[in-house]
Amino acid sequence: MPCQQTARYVIVETTYDAPEDDPVAGAMLEICEIEVYGCETGKYGVDCRPCRGCQSCDIKSGLCDCPDTCFNQICDKSSGQCIFGCMTGYWDFNCSSSCSENCLNRNCSITNGTCDTCIRERYGDTCDKMCSPGCVSQSCDRQSGACSDGCRPYWAGEYCDTCDSSHYGPTCSETCSFNCNNGCRPDNGDCLDCVEGMFGSKCNKTCSTGCVYGCDQFTGQCTCKQGSQNDSCVECNPDYYGVLCDKKCSPNCNRGTCFANNETCESGCKCNNITKLDVQDCPDICNNQICDKLNGYCLFGCQTGYWDLNCSSSCSENCLSRNCSFSNGTCDTCIRGRYGDKCDKMCSPGCVSQSCDRHSGACSDGCRPYWAGEYCDTCNSYRYGPTCLDTCSINCTNGCRPENGDCYACVEGMFGIKCNKTCGPGCLTGCDQITGHCTCKQGWQNDTCVECSPDYYGVFCDKQCSSNCNRGTCFGNNGTCDRGCKCNIIKELNAQVQHLQNMNSHYILYAVSVLFCLSLMINIFLSIRYFKNNICKCKKEQPRQHEKKSRASTNNENPDQFIYDCAEMETDYQNLSELRRSQHHYEQLG
Repeated sequence: MPCQQTARYVIVETTYDAPEDDPVAGAMLEICEIEVYGCETGKYGVDCRPCRGCQSCDIKSGLCDCPDTCFNQICDKSSGQCIFGCMTGYWDFNCSSSCSENCLNRNCSITNGTCDTCIRERYGDTCDKMCSPGCVSQSCDRQSGACSDGCRPYWAGEYCDTCDSSHYGPTCSETCSFNCNNGCRPDNGDCLDCVEGMFGSKCNKTCSTGCVYGCDQFTGQCTCKQGSQNDSCVECNPDYYGVLCDKKCSPNCNRGTCFANNETCESGCKCNNITKLDVQDCPDICNNQICDKLNGYCLFGCQTGYWDLNCSSSCSENCLSRNCSFSNGTCDTCIRGRYGDKCDKMCSPGCVSQSCDRHSGACSDGCRPYWAGEYCDTCNSYRYGPTCLDTCSINCTNGCRPENGDCYACVEGMFGIKCNKTCGPGCLTGCDQITGHCTCKQGWQNDTCVECSPDYYGVFCDKQCSSNCNRGTCFGNNGTCDRGCKCNIIKELNAQVQHLQNMNSHYILYAVSVLFCLSLMINIFLSIRYFKNNICKCKKEQPRQHEKKSRASTNNENPDQFIYDCAEMETDYQNLSELRRSQHHYEQLG
């Protein structure tokens, strides 16, 4: 007997109970040898030939087994082709290929696997290509991939696949240096050009103060002002000194040269023209080292960078060129990025060129990208962090908190403080931003609607369990009754399906059924007509019975012969009449 299924054990038993068997131990079966033959899945017959046109088939006949992926599990037994198409999620003539997981609801063409519709973020025939992350809602044209609703902030191009001129990086979330002119390269942030006075690939280096106007973007070399020297103009000429190399050495210095940092003659003095005061007792920071010998006050002011009567106080390092008022130390001008009397307060990092009003701190030239407010001291609604370079989640609505990026609200379908968690697939309309709790669609359950109700199953919990399941419940992944069936409905269905398979088509079954019904009706009609004819014939023969009797006696025939024949017919007629009366009586009782 061929075994038509995969098995691990073979059990042999006997039901024969011989008289000599032990009444306690039971029957004894003596086995000399058992041979088990079989084929691997996909082969059949005594020589294990490959199945024809299908992956598995009947072990004896080679007729294809209909896979579970065929709709109603009905197929052409000779070729394995599914007659009524495939179950959701499969395609090909025998439904052996899976639709792409990127097809919406796993629906695809049965002929070539082309997705009916793509899930979000995908495009192409089989939805195997990704929409650009710069597309709004990550939605793009099914065929071309062009963004359907335009680009997200900081992205550009028809396909939103590159950064705008002010951003760079794989997610366009990095901001070009504010010293860039005309933006930066989208791949690495290198500036295309620098604002005047800056150089370097990111324009983060300052040209020397000795440059006449700007410097080379890559080397920092420039044309020097009077008083400065070398390629980058960062040193004073021998006959100049000061922070800006803008002060001429004293003509009393030998060779006219002096130290660049303090004006002291580098090669000594030509002579000492000062006779009234003892210069040796005055501090070096007094101009020309001349002071009142009685109180130490510097008579001609202080060297650059100092103030007070005896030049004992230093100007703030935030004063431009260290220049400040001799009387109170107030800076003449602040260096870039500072404000206040002594330039001890910082302009907001959000100010363009880090330039702000000397007294109020309000940005002079407005805010840099992503900053906001009169003082440009907070981020705009879509940025956060200490430098406003971090981008709020794309799932935030109305922006996020500038200090930590927490969303004020989420787009529908998302939740969490950063709106980076997806609401349950069974949520009716969105979910609570903090907990993710929601109202469930029919077929879903629990607080977050991520599980099927006991009486529903499927990926989307949209298929109801069979009414033949006990308590109407089934496993959520495949619809199998989790508490068994109410009756043996499965065997009945399998028998019906097998019958349809053997007939090869339900149309043949339908035709045979119609023919059978017509034949039965014709037979009933003919039978009724036959009985009526015999009954009428019997009635016509009754008046002639006496004549037949006399004639029979004359001819020495048995007269009861004719009586019997007619009586037999009459009995049938009476029985039929009784039957009709019984039916009529039954109908009245009913």
